[in-house]
Amino acid sequence: MNLSFFKYRYRFLLGYIFIGILSIILELSIRYILNEIFSLNTFSSFSSFILGVLFASWFNTKYNFKVSKSKINRALIYFIVISFISYIFQNLIISIIGNISSYEVTRIVISAGFFWVAYLFHLKFSFRDYKKVGVAIYANGVEDLNSMFNEIENYPDFIHIDIVDYTMNESADEVLSYKTEVIKAFWNSKFIESHIMSKEPMKWVNEIVKNVDRIYIHLNINENVLDVLKFIKKSGCETGIVIHEKDDIKYIKDLYQYYY
Repeated sequence: MNLSFFKYRYRFLLGYIFIGILSIILELSIRYILNEIFSLNTFSSFSSFILGVLFASWFNTKYNFKVSKSKINRALIYFIVISFISYIFQNLIISIIGNISSYEVTRIVISAGFFWVAYLFHLKFSFRDYKKVGVAIYANGVEDLNSMFNEIENYPDFIHIDIVDYTMNESADEVLSYKTEVIKAFWNSKFIESHIMSKEPMKWVNEIVKNVDRIYIHLNINENVLDVLKFIKKSGCETGIVIHEKDDIKYIKDLYQYYY
């Protein structure tokens, strides 16, 4: 694993560590100042913690994970709630074992102990909507997947496979559905999705459903959309619908109602 790939793969973790260190330094500095002014340990500790969390949540959400604007408020709320719960448990432990030497040292040691647990919860809830970068591969044609893998390796966050047949494009090249199995072998640790551009998608669904994690189909097909979606879901695969401007949104709402 070369250095550039290591930095890319663990970019969020490295950023999270860096921001976490800065937030702890900020928190302890503010606590010291407030204690000098008010001489109230509990007030100073809690107030400085809140400011440290706000700092960490904003910089992680905005600059590290780069959550989209539409999801940023939810990410901030999750981050604050998870951090607050972590803080309660940390203080519970401190109240049981007492300070190791000083409040500052104890705070750093205990928070470091909770680091991984908090990080995993943040990944699952706070930053689940971080911006992802994927690579699109056509199942048509004769692209050299081995050369492609050697070029991009495991840098993409996900792999997107496009399938186009003659029912939507008369000049489409032959669909080589077996390529989904090869792609899965190359990128076995990545999320794989497929966009089926066909008016008769079930044929391709049957051939690729075991090799992908999500399948998108169109509304304007010659098969029952709901039946296709249910089959995909029953096969253990996520589903999605590709929407065009001319598609009837009301129909999509009806599908959602029956599908879920």
